[in-house]
Amino acid sequence: MQNLNDKYFVNGIHIEEKVFNVEEVEQLRTAFYEVLDICESYRAQKGVVSGMDNTVHHVLFMRKIFQQMIQKDKNKKILDLFFDEKKYILNSLGGNNNTKANYASNIHRDVRFYTQDRLMLNSIWCISPLNKNTGSTQFLLNSHLNESPPTQKEFDDSCISIEADVGSIVYFDSRIWHRAGKPIEGLRERIIYTPIYSRPFIKPGFNYSLALQESEYFNDSSDLVKQLSSYFSDIPQSHLDWYGFNERRFYLKDQDQ
Repeated sequence: MQNLNDKYFVNGIHIEEKVFNVEEVEQLRTAFYEVLDICESYRAQKGVVSGMDNTVHHVLFMRKIFQQMIQKDKNKKILDLFFDEKKYILNSLGGNNNTKANYASNIHRDVRFYTQDRLMLNSIWCISPLNKNTGSTQFLLNSHLNESPPTQKEFDDSCISIEADVGSIVYFDSRIWHRAGKPIEGLRERIIYTPIYSRPFIKPGFNYSLALQESEYFNDSSDLVKQLSSYFSDIPQSHLDWYGFNERRFYLKDQDQ
């Protein structure tokens, strides 16, 4: 077995164990079903009837627990290492309870263009275990170094299936080729959250800065939450914002350093 606990991502993957304790895991599990109801109500309003079952999107400010967990020291340590102590933001925070194979079971990578630089990092918060019964994610190690996709045979012959305990976080370079595993028949629960992080100059998948400012949490938010929410790499919404640089700088100069 190759080393999957390499914090320097030589193979493109790192598994950090025991990030969340038993109580935190249960809080995250409970929160999933609570925010699932919210997301389903939004989908119903917009007439979205398929393709997103048991899935939640952009939940950071739906419950306090998400802000608390994303600030865990173990999580920040790995993010700092991956991004070489440079600034980064939250690109997306969603989750799912997929107990059947889905579109993610096809070979893919989670960036639309290839770069030689590390610009984006995926992660999986294991609220349920990842193993052969729940459908372990399969990775082609070192494929984050290749621009071209592998053939089906190349992937099938060389991919590895990861295993991770409840409370762990799986991190992987967004350039790596991978696919979701197939859970056993009759599986009832497989809850994971899937935060994605990127450098600040990459547009996030949701306006977390606005969501933060409109939330009840803004006044008590840490600088880390504001950083992750793109509050320090924001864009003005109006001319008054643009000319109000004496009150607030929207994109701070340290974001690209």
